[in-house]
Amino acid sequence: MASRPAEEQIARLRACGETYDELVSAANALKTAIQRDYLDVRVSRR
Repeated sequence: MASRPAEEQIARLRACGETYDELVSAANALKTAIQRDYLDVRVSRR
């Protein structure tokens, strides 16, 4: 039988999950801003 994770592990996982959700939200907002031409994005061709 598996033991329950420590409270510190649960808190750390929750914090990581919240950070992930915030980053996904920010990436989606940036994508929307680019698609709506709110930002001028230059494509670098090397």
